Amino acid sequence: MTTPTTPAPRRLRRWFVFCLKWGGILLLVGVLALVALVALLWYEFGRPPLDVYACYIVFDRTCSKFDIVGEPGDFQEMAETPFFFSIGRQLKHGKRIDENAPTIFAAEKTLDYVFAAPDQQKAAVVSGQTLYLA
Repeated sequence: MTTPTTPAPRRLRRWFVFCLKWGGILLLVGVLALVALVALLWYEFGRPPLDVYACYIVFDRTCSKFDIVGEPGDFQEMAETPFFFSIGRQLKHGKRIDENAPTIFAAEKTLDYVFAAPDQQKAAVVSGQTLYLA
């Protein structure tokens, strides 16, 4: 005995409906995943301004609005109060980081720890398992 088979046009119609149904669902899931990815990237990195896109399209390079025009002025950075800092194995004290600042303490091997006083006038220095007052 042979089993009755569905005629070819009916099978094709069923296959077409199946593909439409599941293909549409897969397409919808793919589009939603793409939208979620774009939203996540937008949230993480922010949207680049339109002039960046224009620079890519027109000039084939990135553009920057923050170019330095002319020479920068002479600027001396200084703190309001002196502080302790180290350069290499030397502990120094000054209002700015400078190699020519007076050396308060020079360690033989390493400066392990420096504990500054609240008024920033004295410091306790631990170097090679020895405590010094600078």
